[in-house]
Amino acid sequence: MDIKLLLLYSFIILLTACDKGISPPEKRRIDEGQEPFPAEIVVIDTTDLYLLPTDTGGIQKPISKDTSGSPFDYFVYEPANYASHELNYPLLIFLHGIGERGDSQLNPDDLEKVLIHGPPKLIETAEWHPSYPFLVVSPQLSIRAKTWSVTELDDFISYLIGKYRVNEGRVYLTGLSIGGQGVWDYGAQYGREGMVAALLPLCGSGDLSQIENLKQLPIWAFHGADDGLIKAFTEGGSVQMVQTINDARPPPEVTAKVTVYPNVGHNAWTITYNSEGQGKESLTYDPYQINIYDWMLQYKSQ
Repeated sequence: MDIKLLLLYSFIILLTACDKGISPPEKRRIDEGQEPFPAEIVVIDTTDLYLLPTDTGGIQKPISKDTSGSPFDYFVYEPANYASHELNYPLLIFLHGIGERGDSQLNPDDLEKVLIHGPPKLIETAEWHPSYPFLVVSPQLSIRAKTWSVTELDDFISYLIGKYRVNEGRVYLTGLSIGGQGVWDYGAQYGREGMVAALLPLCGSGDLSQIENLKQLPIWAFHGADDGLIKAFTEGGSVQMVQTINDARPPPEVTAKVTVYPNVGHNAWTITYNSEGQGKESLTYDPYQINIYDWMLQYKSQ
């Protein structure tokens, strides 16, 4: 074909494409040669949420087990206007890691450790902006304990439901490191018979032999691919736990999810809780496209 005719033909095709509004190829993240994820859709039943007043900034305060009857010392966040009405709130319980254990009876400042990471930190730094308000409770594990006791956690949830205006169908459990392990352990022990609607464990390990009850609950786990403290892919790490749950027969009621961050070590929690991990995840596993707090609110236990 004459070179002039070829150039003219190419120019006409280009003009036609532009006229039809055809967009240039979408840029994508390059991760193991895979295509980007399809967009996720969040569907939240707001019938028990829409009347809650907007949280413009509430109060996070320490509570002693000595004076409250609680199994743990803890911080509680009450959203703005919590005291001005009688509506019930979703409850988010955050379990810290091993470095934040303490004993406020020996050192009154120890309880402040639970504010170092996760939702309580976001509240302290005025970065807490979920779509709907939550009560947020952050208990402290005793300095002498090595793991979270699931029976104490269950007692603690019962205590919170009795003390605060909790929407009992919207109790959510999250935690990091040994707190993540506590999340796995609680779900494995109680399943739907417990008081939790969904689990969000971060960089924690679980028991691969105890998945029957976990299959009953929505789960979204997060882990750093380079975690050298708690392995993501072996020893009951997040990836292995989720794969075992999803491969089980019969399958889980809700497909479990796991999001993995390449080139991230043990601290997978900071970029997860503040949403900065969105777009930084491996394409081999589940995407981090939707807000984790919105994800939780999709699920109710009652």
